[in-house]
Amino acid sequence: RSGRIPVPPSSAIASGARCGDACRRCGWIYRKTERQKAMDYVWRILEGTPWWVWVLLVVLVHRGIKALRPTTGPLWRFAIIPVIFLAWGIFTLVTDLGVTALSVGSYLVALLAGIGIGWLMGAGLAVRADRAHGLVEVPGGPSTLILILVIFIVKYTIGVWLGMDPAVAGQAWFVLVDCGVSGLIAGMFAGRFGQYLVKYRIAPQEDLSGATA
Repeated sequence: RSGRIPVPPSSAIASGARCGDACRRCGWIYRKTERQKAMDYVWRILEGTPWWVWVLLVVLVHRGIKALRPTTGPLWRFAIIPVIFLAWGIFTLVTDLGVTALSVGSYLVALLAGIGIGWLMGAGLAVRADRAHGLVEVPGGPSTLILILVIFIVKYTIGVWLGMDPAVAGQAWFVLVDCGVSGLIAGMFAGRFGQYLVKYRIAPQEDLSGATA
């Protein structure tokens, strides 16, 4: 399935009537309050969300929570988040926007900008290395979890927008926004991971085998 979130037509919600609203005993139709209509609309959006989006959210939040504390593990484990956002961005580009000069070009430009930002973000991190066991320790903090939550909300909102108005995928400004966000996100995490790689190679050798997370 594509990254867009199926959304019911607003007219279907605004009418205030659906299967089960009619009272079978007296025949009167239940009129929803504005709050009930809004909640019904939100529920239908959530129902239309692909299952893999929720799985992705759980995985990302789990990684973000673990990142609140200093984390020790094999280097590949710290590549999980960059790979997820890179794959998600490419998936969205191919399935929702189409492979065009505008979409690919804007994605690559944003990706490079994100790598630069991520590289600067990771420059001050104190990384410990155990090359004998292939382990690295990175400091903890809330930045990873905050970025994950903000980014997920933005990407989810874009998906809902596409579900409400699929034609917007053909508009240049929307392509720039979607590809820009996707590329910037993936680049930021990739750039920070690049700092992990460099610091892993140059940091003094330590034994971290008893501190794996």
